[in-house]
Amino acid sequence: MGCYEVSLGDSTGVATPGQTKAIIDAVASAIPIEQVAVHCHNTYGQALANIYAALEMGVAVINSSVAWG
Repeated sequence: MGCYEVSLGDSTGVATPGQTKAIIDAVASAIPIEQVAVHCHNTYGQALANIYAALEMGVAVINSSVAWG
């Protein structure tokens, strides 16, 4: 249907590495891991740990944003 990627976003920044791996595992059972991306917020300092967990699962695309002010 034209979708080349599904980006999983922890928009509140409260996920743990275990939760990150669980959701990626569930999504990867339906679509190829090459089509999965993540976007992690750092509300409780977990973004890097969650990104690392995603990389361990085979996710190669990490979305980011820049904010100021």
